[in-house]
Amino acid sequence: KRTEVYDSLGSNKHDDVHDNLHKWIKDELKDKQSLDVDMSAWKRLSPTRDEVPRQLNCCDCGVFACMFAAYLSIGRAFDFSQKDIDLIRRWMIQTIYKEGVRLGQVRDGLCSV
Repeated sequence: KRTEVYDSLGSNKHDDVHDNLHKWIKDELKDKQSLDVDMSAWKRLSPTRDEVPRQLNCCDCGVFACMFAAYLSIGRAFDFSQKDIDLIRRWMIQTIYKEGVRLGQVRDGLCSV
């Protein structure tokens, strides 16, 4: 059991983030499952600046967050950087649009991808 913080802006101040995540998990388990969990045994993982791709602006954090989640979910090492973000953003739009069409949630031809 652990919380993990991947910070593409490169801050090393993650104690507050971990504290808030632990509080949220504890509160949710108490509210939804009536469990009182001792969070002190949970590990806190915050990779170093060298281990996490860095964003060079203030507007790509969502793309970085999605990529961190995607890569972690398949056990892949981070091999993207800021220079890849425009291409990744286009790929994300195409994937979401095509899946929306497939599921009938988006009208086909609405967008040219």
